[in-house]
Amino acid sequence: MFFRRLSLLGFSALFFAAGSLSFSQEKINQNCIIAKSDEEVSSVAWSQDGKFFASAWNNSIALWDSQSGEIIEIYREHTKPVKKVHFSKGGNRLLSLGQDNIVVMRDIVGSSGTIRAVGSDLQPMNDAVFAGDNTSVILPGEGNVATLYFPLRLTNQFISKKLVKTASPVTSFDLSYDGSTLLAGTEEGKAYILNINDGSGERIFSYYKDSGIPPRISGDGKFIFYQSDSQSLEVTSIDGRESFTIRDSDFPVKTASFSSDGRLIAYAVKNGGIKIFSLQSKRTRHFFTLPLDQDMVTSLAFSPNSQKMLAGTEKGLLLCWNISDNSQAVKNQQNPEDFINSQKNSGKKEAKPVTDIPLSQTSEEADGYFSNQESQAEEKELDKAGAETQNLKNALELSFLVTSLNEDYYHTSFGLSAAWKSYKKLPFFYGAGAEFSFAVPASDYPYTTSYEGIELNNPWLYRAHLYALTGLGHYIKEYNLLFFCEGRLGLGGNMLFNNELKYRRTSKASYCILADALAGIQWKALTIYAGSEFDSSLGFIVKAGAGVVIHLGK
Repeated sequence: MFFRRLSLLGFSALFFAAGSLSFSQEKINQNCIIAKSDEEVSSVAWSQDGKFFASAWNNSIALWDSQSGEIIEIYREHTKPVKKVHFSKGGNRLLSLGQDNIVVMRDIVGSSGTIRAVGSDLQPMNDAVFAGDNTSVILPGEGNVATLYFPLRLTNQFISKKLVKTASPVTSFDLSYDGSTLLAGTEEGKAYILNINDGSGERIFSYYKDSGIPPRISGDGKFIFYQSDSQSLEVTSIDGRESFTIRDSDFPVKTASFSSDGRLIAYAVKNGGIKIFSLQSKRTRHFFTLPLDQDMVTSLAFSPNSQKMLAGTEKGLLLCWNISDNSQAVKNQQNPEDFINSQKNSGKKEAKPVTDIPLSQTSEEADGYFSNQESQAEEKELDKAGAETQNLKNALELSFLVTSLNEDYYHTSFGLSAAWKSYKKLPFFYGAGAEFSFAVPASDYPYTTSYEGIELNNPWLYRAHLYALTGLGHYIKEYNLLFFCEGRLGLGGNMLFNNELKYRRTSKASYCILADALAGIQWKALTIYAGSEFDSSLGFIVKAGAGVVIHLGK
C-alpha cells in the first residue's frame, strides 16, 4: 500500500467543507494530491514537455502547472460535458472534445487565439487528437472516414485529407508521440493501424466491442493493447513478432494507458483501484487503491518521464502519484474555487473562440497535404504572437516592367526586375533589387553621335540598375491583400548600342543616379505597381510593373 487511508471522519470533514464549492482541493497524504469536484473527472492529459497537465469535469477544463501544482487557467467553452482533453506535440496548445459535438483548439502559451471545429448531426465526433503538430487535428469524417483536418485562419476553412475508410463509425483515436502512426477503433470492434504520412502499413484487427476501453498505442509506436474479452487485455507489437495476454478477474476496466516510455500499462479495475503492469517482467508492478469507497477511475495519464500518473474518478477526485519512489508527486496548496473567484473579481473574461468552422460545410479534399510544406509553414507562422501574415516574411519578387521615357527618341522601354524583400517588421519593409530594360528607337530617330570616328545611327538603349528599397505596407488577412508604397535609391547605367553598323558594333555608355517612388497592391502571389522615377541622365519618367512573388519561408 503506497499511501495511508483516510479515516471516515476525515472524509466527512472534507466533503462538508467542499459541499458548497464547485471545485475544492485538499492534500490527503504523502503519495497523492486530491482535488474534489461535484462532477466526474472525465479526462486527464499531460503535455509532452511535462510543464502542464489538464483535467476536465462537466463542461470545464482546468490547466495546471505541473511543478507548482497551481491552476493556470480554467476554460468554459463547451455547452455540454467534456469527453477528452489532449495536448499538442509542442505542448503549447490544448484540444478538448465535448458532448456538444465541438472540438476546441486553444493556444495556452501564446496569443494566436482559439479555433472551434463544429460537427454536424451527420458527423458525430466521438474522439479527436492533434496529428503530431500544433495545428492539424484528426477527427471522424462523414461516411466512416478517419480524416485529418488542417485549419486555415486566413480563409476560415479546413483543408482535409482522408486517412482511412472504416466499415463502421470511428469511436476512438490514438497516435504515437511522433505523430506518424494512427490507431483508430470503430463501433463494430475493428481497429485500424496505418502510417498517416504515406498511408503505408495498414492493418485491421478485431477487439472486444463491448470493451470499456479503446485500443491504445505506445508512445514509441511499437506496441498496442486492446481488450479481447471481458477479462483479457491483449498486448502486441506493431510488427506482430511479440504478443501476450494480461488476464485479470477485476476487468472490465473503464480506462487504460501506456506509460510514455511504453514499458508500463496502467488500468483501472472494478474494485476501485489502479494496477500498473510491467511489459518487461510480465507482472503487476504496483497497485493503488482509491481513497473513496465505491469509486471508479475514469481517466488516466502518465507524465512524459513515466514517473508520475494522473487519475480522475467518477466521484470527482483528481489524484497524482509518483510511482517511481512513492513520494509526493505534486505540491499543491491552491484552492480552485479561490482561483475562479479571483477571475471574477478581477473582471477577467473567459477565453472565447475566435473562429467557428463547420466541418461539414468548409472541408475540401487536399491529397497533397503532407507534401505541401507551404501550407504547414503558413499555419505555424500564424501561431506566433504579432505575426502579420504567413506569406510576407521573406519574398523574392519578379516583375515585368514598362517605362515611358517621355522622349521622342525612345517612347517606351521594356524590362525585368528582381527584388528581395523582408516583411518581418510590417508595416515597415526593406530590401534590394536589380532591373534590366531596353528600348527600341522611334522610327524618326533624329539622334546622331560618333564614337571613335564611327557614326551611331538609331542605336538601341539598354538600362541596368541596382537599388536599395524601403517602404510601408498594410496587410488585410481576410483577403490575403497587401497595399504598399515604397521608395528606391540606386545607381545605374544607360548604354546606346548601335546594332546597324555593317562592319563593327560600337556603344556609348553613361552612368546615372536614380530614385523611384512607387505604390502598388499584392494579392497572394500576384503584384502590380506604378509610379515615377528620376534618372539623372533621362530626367523624370513614368514606370509600371506587374509580377509574381515567391515566398522564401520564415
